[in-house]
Amino acid sequence: MPSTLPKGSDLDRGWPYARIYYLSSTHSEKQQTVGSGEIKSSSVEEEPLWVAELTVFFEECSDINLFRPARELKKNGISFACAYSTRPDSDIVEELYYEYDHQDPEDAFNILFDDMPLPGWWPWPKERTS
Repeated sequence: MPSTLPKGSDLDRGWPYARIYYLSSTHSEKQQTVGSGEIKSSSVEEEPLWVAELTVFFEECSDINLFRPARELKKNGISFACAYSTRPDSDIVEELYYEYDHQDPEDAFNILFDDMPLPGWWPWPKERTS
């Protein structure tokens, strides 16, 4: 069943349907040296280093089933991103570390790395090209 945001919500911005994906780092690779000196890699289950919620909004409910994240997500299509911590017993935001909104890029901030360009899919700041 698709999620429908309440009309007038600041988040929906005219796109009333949403699909939510939950992402996390589920394991890490550890290398071990065995008796023969051979290096062996294994997946080890650990507490995730991070968890994320990716929400994709749609104009039409019928588009939800057609969307494939790996095929359709593009770095230049990110309209909003944030990173924050919550209280362990609730969804209340405790600290906001990063925020970017393509409608107000001059208000973007990153309290951990200031204006250092970030690798990967972070939309701001980007490496300056000469």
